[in-house]
Amino acid sequence: MNNEEKYEVIELLGLTALFTEERIDDSYVPDGLYKYELREGDGLDFYYGSIEKHVTVNHVGTILVGKAIDLGTEGYIAFDDLTDDDYPGFDGKEMTVGEYISTCCK
Repeated sequence: MNNEEKYEVIELLGLTALFTEERIDDSYVPDGLYKYELREGDGLDFYYGSIEKHVTVNHVGTILVGKAIDLGTEGYIAFDDLTDDDYPGFDGKEMTVGEYISTCCK
């Protein structure tokens, strides 16, 4: 993870976040950002199955977001229980972590 690396901008759960298919070590997450991982879905209807703090098997992506996400008592949010507006959506934009922090985290 470096300052010039661009990440995809993603909208999910009403939040704007940065997305990568790579894993990001916790030690590289800047102060003020939260890291979550996405698990692959089980069926054909949902590519993304859930958002969790850490995914060991079936990891399909990592997000960085400026607000903590309440994962509930189960420790995850299943996307098949959400509306289409809350499901991960990409708009083709990219930005660096610094750009994200300056625009989305104020």
